[in-house]
Amino acid sequence: MKRMAILLAIPIFSGCIVVAAAVLAGVVVAGTYTYINGEGVQDYEVTVQQAYDGAIKMCEENKLVVTEKGIDNWNGRITAKRADNTDVKIRMDRLADKKTRVGIRIGTIGDETKTKDLHNSLAKILGETQKQQ
Repeated sequence: MKRMAILLAIPIFSGCIVVAAAVLAGVVVAGTYTYINGEGVQDYEVTVQQAYDGAIKMCEENKLVVTEKGIDNWNGRITAKRADNTDVKIRMDRLADKKTRVGIRIGTIGDETKTKDLHNSLAKILGETQKQQ
């Protein structure tokens, strides 16, 4: 019974890793990290433009090759390739003036661990961006 309780608690705390990394990086994270249907989603207290610029930098730092990108006042989209040719899709959706939802999906079915790593990287970059302003 104890094992089952521990196993049931793991999904509850899995989003805490991304939130803790974002807090340490100095970026304000709004809401809990979720991983549903192969996509990791996190809300950040930044504009769509800041999230987009941060995501481009995140791609560079993680050696992802950007193949498509685009942004408007409400949304941003980036498609990149990993070294193994796996697609990485990043979407940014404006929720408010300074609140953006960022979704990251790796490959067709997703990769939760690598998605969290990319969100941690993005949170760090966005925290550095906010400190400079």
